[in-house]
Amino acid sequence: MIIELSEKFADIEPEEWNNYHVAFENIINAHRMGWHIFAPPRKVANRISKDCDLSRSQKSIFDSHVQDRITTLLGQARSADHTIICIPDSMPVIAERSNQFALPISKFIDPRNLLPFLLITENAQNDGVFLERLCLIFSKHLGYQSPMMLEHRHGGGGTTAAQYREALTDYRPTLCVIDSDRRYPDGPLGSTARAVRGVELHNTTRVVQAHILPVREAENLVPLSFLFDVYGTNPNISDTISKIHKYKNSDVAKCSIYNVLYFIDFKTGDTKGSIAKIPMPYKTHMLNFCSFIGTRKENDDQFSNPECDEKAVPGISENLIHQTISFINNNGRLESSLMRKILSAPFWDELEHILRLILAFSCGGQRLPV
Repeated sequence: MIIELSEKFADIEPEEWNNYHVAFENIINAHRMGWHIFAPPRKVANRISKDCDLSRSQKSIFDSHVQDRITTLLGQARSADHTIICIPDSMPVIAERSNQFALPISKFIDPRNLLPFLLITENAQNDGVFLERLCLIFSKHLGYQSPMMLEHRHGGGGTTAAQYREALTDYRPTLCVIDSDRRYPDGPLGSTARAVRGVELHNTTRVVQAHILPVREAENLVPLSFLFDVYGTNPNISDTISKIHKYKNSDVAKCSIYNVLYFIDFKTGDTKGSIAKIPMPYKTHMLNFCSFIGTRKENDDQFSNPECDEKAVPGISENLIHQTISFINNNGRLESSLMRKILSAPFWDELEHILRLILAFSCGGQRLPV
């Protein structure tokens, strides 16, 4: 992440710099490692070089790779969606711009808070890597040049909230992004999302944040038309996708008050019993969907039986995200096609906010050869 300093550092007494030299050395080291980008104002940079008791090696790095590149670094900071701004401990912790997350400089006396950005998801190898891949594709679309620096943390469903609670005890830049597990718009969140939201109520910093996906699961983010490419060689799965895709373009879908496809289970499918539990009017549109794809016959009373475990909505694949990631990795030329399709999705505004946060939090540099 880009770390700025308040202009107020230029006005503090020389003696006060002694309180901050460890924090500055840690920030400079994070810049050297490429984990974060240090972009202090020009006047403050001059004060650091003059008054801060840096070690010889850290002063050399600061003078050569921060102060000598100050124009470029400040340009990056001004164009970033979000940055951290550090404030002298003797002054109120208030940001100078609305896109800055303010912290007292002393929080970086602990070097662990300057480790690379941490992304917590329920499944790091699938959900986490997929979000990272979407961010890389989106960054190309935006013309970003900075590399992404991040560490994935596997939440493991039931323990995701505990991982997030632990993150809140520190000030390491962290985002926790989880499935909503909602069955319909504004429906109840799943247990993991509820647990994380409960922890979030105690959050006092913007450097650590939790966000819930605008769809049921990460799988619902993948456009159906792109899944045709992913599963083009599998006739059984392609047939399932084709049925669902025909619904997407039908008059039945256009008359629906919500997009059913953002709330079905693409991994294992949905049973008639689970649909029976959906309240009206949402249930009506789910029943219309099932009728369209041929899994509901007229007067089928099993859709009123919450105990019925007969499949009503076929799943596509339990490994959908993993297989989509592998397909993208092997067919890079289709990245722009995927991005265009996601950009046109109704959930894009909410997803864009999450992707831009990940890009801002993970904004790093090249490791310096010193």
